[in-house]
Amino acid sequence: MNGGTGSKRAVGDVLHAVVERGWCSGCGVCAAACPADALAMAPDAEAALVPHDVGGCTACGRCIAVCPFGPHGPDEDALAAQRFADAPRHGGIGHARACAAGFAATERAHGASGGLATWTGVRLLESGAVDAVLAVGPVADGRMFAYRACSDVAALRACSGSHYHQASLDEALRAAVRARSRVAVVGVPCTIKALRRAASEWPALAACLGPCLGLACGQQKTHAFTALLAQRAGVPHEASVRTVRYRIKRDGVPPHRFGVEVGYATGAATATASGEFPFDAWVPRVFTLGACEWCDDLAAETADVTFMDAWVEPYLSEPRGTSIAIVRSAEMAALLEAGVADGSVSLEALAPDAVRVSQAAGLSYKSTGLADRLWRAAGSGMAAPRKRIAPGRDRRILRSLANRLVSDVARASRRSFALTGDAEAAFRATTIRRMVASIARSLDARLPSRGRTS
Repeated sequence: MNGGTGSKRAVGDVLHAVVERGWCSGCGVCAAACPADALAMAPDAEAALVPHDVGGCTACGRCIAVCPFGPHGPDEDALAAQRFADAPRHGGIGHARACAAGFAATERAHGASGGLATWTGVRLLESGAVDAVLAVGPVADGRMFAYRACSDVAALRACSGSHYHQASLDEALRAAVRARSRVAVVGVPCTIKALRRAASEWPALAACLGPCLGLACGQQKTHAFTALLAQRAGVPHEASVRTVRYRIKRDGVPPHRFGVEVGYATGAATATASGEFPFDAWVPRVFTLGACEWCDDLAAETADVTFMDAWVEPYLSEPRGTSIAIVRSAEMAALLEAGVADGSVSLEALAPDAVRVSQAAGLSYKSTGLADRLWRAAGSGMAAPRKRIAPGRDRRILRSLANRLVSDVARASRRSFALTGDAEAAFRATTIRRMVASIARSLDARLPSRGRTS
């Protein structure tokens, strides 16, 4: 590797200690923060975005210091306490001044759920609180999705919706810092954590970074997931996928049963194909990043406000979609209260317990499930990142088996895609593991909970 091998905190260390162990989430903050531009983001053999050493490392250590899965720096609890200590803390969701469910009428139709994240970004732009909002949206340069600096409302609305396709923050963040722009950033938990760490290491970023708008995240997918959607929708093998809409709301259909739409080109001809969202690949974690096995933050606990789907009744049956907001900073609380006052936002107070119920499966995977994975890693001598949750064996044998199998599914599907380049074939290669995991979960659900022990 180029340069820096004599330092514990050089490019060589972030590649060895994080990327080569499969812990990289592809956020790109390390590449953005590098003062020598020694890292470049690109897909690896498994179609996951990771940093690559392009030379010039000065061993300053900033890359490993900002990495959300790196061994250095404060964890989510410490980062959140620095900013939100005046707000009560709730298990699983972090600090919260208030929790609410609702929607923004102007943004709901093109949002994945209730449109509150887009509405918040629009208000920040219109009020002049920020110069731009950095958000993931479609691009026409072959990447399909990338972080874009949205300086007007139309650009931000073009980024609405869920995009289950990795996008790196490095280019947009570097450009914002160089322009000394005041920016808000929309991101998943690991990206927001990396930004918080980076702000303490990179003074120029600290001067530019405005509100962080978190998106709850149960898992991230490699680019192979998009390839699977395209195959399932009937896109010809020789075609080039140009656009994907991952979550299309349909009249009379609950918001958690959404469709997909894929735009593609064959030569000069363009076409669109439609299909169903592949829940048979989503639930058993086919093509899920390795980093997601070790994540203990579903609710973006270091963000000023976090938005998520309201997967709880009575909102679950509303086909137009409903958002949940976990409000942490006073600035975001005031902004949302102003929206309620002027009628642009409709919100109902929600108890923290209801928020946890709405995300129960994801929180279980990132708590008792993670404890069990850490316990197994310790027993086998496998390296694992430093986490807030202590290792602890899950005494529910069937649940533990299902947990282990879905980890195997994620790894096997990524490896298979790397070998074949065929997403559907990689999916089929995990059939037995997926079936056994499903049976184990079903049987476990019929048994009384016995918790876990360390």
